[in-house]
Amino acid sequence: MKVELVKFIVLAQDMERALAFWEQAFGFRKRFGDEHWTELDTGQGTLALHGGHDGSLNRTGLSIQVDAIVDGVLAVRAAGGSIVHDPVSRPGEPIRLAEVEDTEGNRFSLVQYIG
Repeated sequence: MKVELVKFIVLAQDMERALAFWEQAFGFRKRFGDEHWTELDTGQGTLALHGGHDGSLNRTGLSIQVDAIVDGVLAVRAAGGSIVHDPVSRPGEPIRLAEVEDTEGNRFSLVQYIG
């Protein structure tokens, strides 16, 4: 067996709004989709948006590594997302970490390696 692709799924209450967020904040590009299922090319894998969510908090476990975490936080905010906590250094770890949410209530991490 050969693994062909790994997908990470987040939930969407409003597919158009969710798609706009991920495209604007991170430059992910739509491969295909409709109001129930949309797949985005992240450049490193696939982020899939699953429609029908009620907009409540969804702790995803998703982590997006960026080269400039302050710019990442600003991009999330500019795309309509929210900042749960600003970037902080991790004691004993060579990273800065921020927790953010998209427009659909999906909470995820932004991380920047600084070591």
